[in-house]
Amino acid sequence: MENQPHILLTPGPVPIPAPVQAAMSKAIIHHHSGEFAAFYGEMRGKLRYLFQTEGMTLAAPGSGTYGVEMAIYSFFSAGDSVVVVSNGKFSTRWAAYLRSRNVFVEDLVIPWGEVPDPVRVAEACDRIQARGLVVTHCETSTAALLDLETIAWRAREACPDLLIVADTITTTGAVPMYADAWGIDVAVVASQKALMSPAGVVAYALSERALRYFTPSDAADFAHLANHVRAAANDRSPFTPPLTLFYAVDAALDLVAAEGLPAIWNRVHQAAHTFRDGFVALGGKVFGESPSDSLSAVYFEEKNLDGLREKLKSKHQITLSGGQDSLKGKIMRISHMGLTDARLMLAVLEAIKSEL
Repeated sequence: MENQPHILLTPGPVPIPAPVQAAMSKAIIHHHSGEFAAFYGEMRGKLRYLFQTEGMTLAAPGSGTYGVEMAIYSFFSAGDSVVVVSNGKFSTRWAAYLRSRNVFVEDLVIPWGEVPDPVRVAEACDRIQARGLVVTHCETSTAALLDLETIAWRAREACPDLLIVADTITTTGAVPMYADAWGIDVAVVASQKALMSPAGVVAYALSERALRYFTPSDAADFAHLANHVRAAANDRSPFTPPLTLFYAVDAALDLVAAEGLPAIWNRVHQAAHTFRDGFVALGGKVFGESPSDSLSAVYFEEKNLDGLREKLKSKHQITLSGGQDSLKGKIMRISHMGLTDARLMLAVLEAIKSEL
């Protein structure tokens, strides 16, 4: 693969398809115009398909981390009780941010790579009569995919008025995620993942319950989702949006609609299992339990994974991600999001095999 173009297979950002690249060259329009309202209204409709919701959708500037923090900031205040499932770098970050807001956190700490028992999550919600539950559908640092549907159902059974906030940044658009059917009140996705766009946009699906749960906000508060919701109800943005990035996300949503979510989920599934089966056949191991189809975390015992990744990049133009924090140097991570397929995974496996 020495003469092939660079292949970016990190779990965000992912490669940007040509139609998405082209969309970013469209002429800028004024964000207070009727033209923008028509564009944004159509884009919000496409987001409803992406999230599988009939509820409120909107887009806002920000990274994935900022997107989840905006949700926490908007819905939970000092003195609230919130359950968090912490099983990796990002879910642990949500617990820390909640504490910084003086929210009482019942932190269910799970070993990295493992997933929680839904009954245990529900029991924690019931024990503290939680106002909210914050969960990470796929923990990007480990590839662990929790059973969001069952967790949400069990938790809601224990606390009927619970507000469920789900980080679906590495799942929405890549693996099955049904915001309405699963009872998710706030679902967050970021543009640089399965939406195949540059980083800088977050999108939300908000339930009717979520719209009733907002804490008070000031109209000048950029980070408060209530202001974005009020504007989105009229297909407006409360502040100047990154229109070029909105164009990119809109074009990516067209690609999603054209292929169809079931077809995408199946393609991603085939890519993930082709890679993991092939990697194990080479003597490697899959890290953790319940791995997501959207990315794989893998390792070789007693091999320098950082050295292997460097060879893949310099000799084969393939970029993978390493481990984070306590997993640094111990695992490597490969994305199956975007336009990846089983054929590409076989090519990556051949490159890995040549370097073993």
